Amino acid sequence: GKKIQLRVPNTGLVVGGLNLYDISGTWWGITGQNPASNYIEITVINSGTSNEAAGGTGNYMCIISDTHEGTDGPTFGNVTLFAELDSEEAGHTGRTIKQIPVDSGVDFDFQQTGALISKVRGLFTQYISKTITWFYNGNISSTGGQGVTNGRIYWDTTGVAAGSYYYQCAAHNDMYGTITLSGSGGTAKRYWNVTASGSSNYTLQEQNVNPVVNTYNFAVTASGSQDYIVSGSDRTGSISGNDPAIVVQVGDTINFNMNAGGSHPTVFKTVQGTGSSNQVTTGTYTGGGASASGTVKWVTTGVPIGVYYYQCTAHNNMYGTITVQANSTAGQSGDDAGINATPGDILVFDTTAGSSHPFYIKTAQGTGTGNQVTTGKIGGDGFAHNAAVNIDIGVDEFKSYANETFNSGETYTLSGDNISNTGLSFNTTSGVLSGTVTSSYQDTFFDITVTEDSSGESRNYNFHTLGTGVIVTIGDQPSDTSVEAGAGTNAVFGPLNATVSDSSTITYQWQYSTGGAWTSISSLSGHSGETTDTLTVDDDYAFNGWQYRCVCDSNTAASSTTSNAATLTVTRVVTISAQPSGTSVVSPAAATFNIGAATADGATISYAWDKSEDDSVWHQIPGATSAAY
Repeated sequence: GKKIQLRVPNTGLVVGGLNLYDISGTWWGITGQNPASNYIEITVINSGTSNEAAGGTGNYMCIISDTHEGTDGPTFGNVTLFAELDSEEAGHTGRTIKQIPVDSGVDFDFQQTGALISKVRGLFTQYISKTITWFYNGNISSTGGQGVTNGRIYWDTTGVAAGSYYYQCAAHNDMYGTITLSGSGGTAKRYWNVTASGSSNYTLQEQNVNPVVNTYNFAVTASGSQDYIVSGSDRTGSISGNDPAIVVQVGDTINFNMNAGGSHPTVFKTVQGTGSSNQVTTGTYTGGGASASGTVKWVTTGVPIGVYYYQCTAHNNMYGTITVQANSTAGQSGDDAGINATPGDILVFDTTAGSSHPFYIKTAQGTGTGNQVTTGKIGGDGFAHNAAVNIDIGVDEFKSYANETFNSGETYTLSGDNISNTGLSFNTTSGVLSGTVTSSYQDTFFDITVTEDSSGESRNYNFHTLGTGVIVTIGDQPSDTSVEAGAGTNAVFGPLNATVSDSSTITYQWQYSTGGAWTSISSLSGHSGETTDTLTVDDDYAFNGWQYRCVCDSNTAASSTTSNAATLTVTRVVTISAQPSGTSVVSPAAATFNIGAATADGATISYAWDKSEDDSVWHQIPGATSAAY
C-alpha cells in the first residue's frame, strides 16, 4: 500500500522500451494495485520542478521517502524505500543496490536504475524489458519430435490452416511427401510406420486399417519349352494365354497349380532368368520348383511393391511378370505416400528410418532444418504406462532490464486439458510435473498451459501417454445352467478365470437380458457377485429363461472383453406326497379320490383328473381341477 514516486525528465523517459512520458498521459497513468495483496501504488509525475535544475536531464528516476522529500521531490508520507538516482547532483557519490531499503537518503548512480527495478519483482516486470527462459519449449517428450530418426513424431493439426505441408528428410531432397489439410473439425488419430531402404524415399505404412486381400488361383500348363499357358484371374480381372502378366496387391495370395509336365520346374524370382537363384524371400513362399503337379504359393504380405517373375528354371523364355502394387485399401501407404487429412487430426509417425534420415514436418519442401511447422502441436515419444516422470516445466530463468537474474518466489497456474487421470500432478510452487503414469488402452494426447503468476508469462506444452493395447482374456466362458426352483441350489455362472497381459486389475460387470437389451446388474434382488468373476443367481422361478454375460475390463485394456451369453433354466418338479387310493361305494353314493402334491418353491399346483374304463384309454374329466374328486 506504499507509494513510490518515479520522477522523470519532462522530455520523457524510456525504460525497457516503454516511454513513461507517453504512456502515462497526464502523468497519472500507471497507478493503483491492490494494497491488500501488497502491491505498490505507482504515481508518475512531471519532474519539471525547481529541483530538476541541480541534476539537469540526468535526473532520470527518483524513489523517495518522507525523510528526503524536502530536497528532491513532493511529499509522499510513510514511504520506506528511498533511492535518488541522480548522478549529476553535486556531492552524490553513488551507492550499491544492497543498501536499500532505508529510511534516509541514499544516492545512486543512475545506471543502477535497472538493478533497482529488478528488485521490485512482480510489479516492474510489467513495465520493463525482461527475458524469460523456460526449461522446455512446448514439446516435453524426452525423445523424438522434429528430426527423429528412430522414434516418434506427431503433429496435432488443431488450429492449422488448410494447405500443403511436407514430411521431409533433412539430408536427402527426394525423401519427402505431401500432407494436404482441407476442411475442418478433424478428430482422427492416424498412425504410420516409416522406414527407408535407401536415400530416395520414405516408405509409409498406415496402421490400424484392414486392407482387403484376395487369393488368386492359376492353372498352369505348357505345350512346349517356349511359354507357360496360364489361366485364372488377378486384380485386373480374368487373364489367360502364354506367359500373361499378373497384377496383385500387397497381401494377396498367388497359387500356381502346376500341370506343366516334368521338365518345367517353376519358381518365383526377383530377377528374370533360368536357374534357381534369386527366388523371392519376402512374404511367405512355398512350393518353388513344382512342375507336373503341386502348387507354387506366394502370400505377398509385407512384400515391397515392384515387379517380380514366374520363371521356368530350365527355359529362359518361359516366364512372365508378377506386379505387386500397393494395397489400395491399406490406407495412405507407400513410398513418399501423400497424406490427406483434416485440420484437427493427429498425425503420428513412428520412424525406424536410420540415423542418416532425420524426419521433419515442414511448411516448405527441401532439405535442412528450416521451415518447420509452427502451428498446431509437434510432439515426440510418449510417456509409457507406469513410467516415472519428473520434469520442471516452469521458468528456468528471469532476467531483468539490468540483466539481473531473479527467480525466487515464483508461483504457477496450470490450465488446459485435465491431467487428473494420468497419474501426474503439477506443483504450482516449483513448476514440476511429476508422478507415475497411468495410461489408457489407447494413446491420449494432452495440451496444457503453465502461467507464471507474478509476470503473467505463460508457456504452452503438449505431451501424450502411450496406450497399453492390453486385452483381457476370458479363460472359462459361462455355460448354460439349470436348477430346480426352491430346491436350495442356486445357479452359478463362473468363475471366468480371466487374465490380462500387464497384470493390471480386472473389473467385472455382469449383465442380464430377458430377451431384449442387456442391462448391468446392480443391487438386483436374487443376484450376487455381479462385480466379481462369479455370478450367483437364486433358484427363483422368476429368472427362468434369463440370459447372463459378463463385461471384463481393466484401466489399461485396449477394449473391454464380453463373455458368451449363458441361459438359466429354472424348473419346477411336482412331487406327489399322497396318491389317490381305490375305493368302493354303493350307488348312488359318490366316491372321493384325493391327491397331495407340491413343488419345492410352493408354487400353485394345477390338477386335471382323468378316467379310464379299461385302464388303457384315459379321458380328462371336465371340471375335475382340484386336489379332490
